Amino acid sequence: MSASGGSLIGSTLRIDGDVSAHEALVISGAIVGHVTAWEHSVMVNEAGSVSPRIEARTICVAGSVTGQLMATDQAIMLSSARVSGSIDATRLKCESGAWLKSTVK
Repeated sequence: MSASGGSLIGSTLRIDGDVSAHEALVISGAIVGHVTAWEHSVMVNEAGSVSPRIEARTICVAGSVTGQLMATDQAIMLSSARVSGSIDATRLKCESGAWLKSTVK
């Protein structure tokens, strides 16, 4: 997933507060707050981090997430992902090497 056609939270940016997106979102920085993109996808890049919650159609994690992941379609944990909390998704894909300390629904 790339930032084309969506929004990019750059690696030097930290947001303390909620983010609501009506387009795809790529996170390379840090967000401390709820991230919502119900009809779109959220990608947390390897350098990115989010807590305490992400809600989106598709969630792809290569970085760090602490808290809840709620995906109406699928959640994808890439090999560099570090996830602690809960994952609620219709489908879950987890690559070898991903670190999860989570409950899964």
